Amino acid sequence: MSNEIIERPAIDPLPRQDAASAVLRSLPRSNGMRVFPVILLATLLSAPAAHAQIPSGWDKPMHGVSAETPPQWTSEYSPADTQMTTYVCHTAACESATQEVCKLIVTNKPIGLSGYLPSGWMVSLTIGAGKIRNSVLKGSHEGATVTKDPGTEWIGDQSWYTAESLAPYGWKSLFHATAVIGQRFIRVRCQTCDRSDDRFDFARQFLASVRVKP
Repeated sequence: MSNEIIERPAIDPLPRQDAASAVLRSLPRSNGMRVFPVILLATLLSAPAAHAQIPSGWDKPMHGVSAETPPQWTSEYSPADTQMTTYVCHTAACESATQEVCKLIVTNKPIGLSGYLPSGWMVSLTIGAGKIRNSVLKGSHEGATVTKDPGTEWIGDQSWYTAESLAPYGWKSLFHATAVIGQRFIRVRCQTCDRSDDRFDFARQFLASVRVKP
């Protein structure tokens, strides 16, 4: 099995004007005017209020974002232009076969987009499915296929924009999840050599533990 570890992904947050324009451009036109779809209005009304607030603790490591370290896993913090904590599994199954690893990545620069949409929608509107798909393939080994196209997924009380790949035998498949929390992009990228249909259950359990602490 390969010990390949993904590189720190580049993140290009949109400025406030571009992010807002992306939302407006996504709406259909009627007689030259933007139409606000009923389904979008319903989504806005049902969105958790926390997405519209900047959490306290942004001046702390990882800007207050953290995840639980599972039993027999280790974590290592790496400050940089995009702050990152790497979580590595050390169970017998991991070290002999699956070699699971997750990276929690937080941008330092706010994107300047108010959180009136569920965060998965904001990722779709600002980054887009095409870039996420390309990032998943780039983070996987040559010959990998996207087995879950980018799309919104609710995990716990948080909306994430997720995608999955399946790598060739002997290489790690990739689970990619992005959210917008407190006007910052939060990314989780998990890898495993497991090729079963439930290979990313551990990644979703990890994702459900992501929190912003004051």
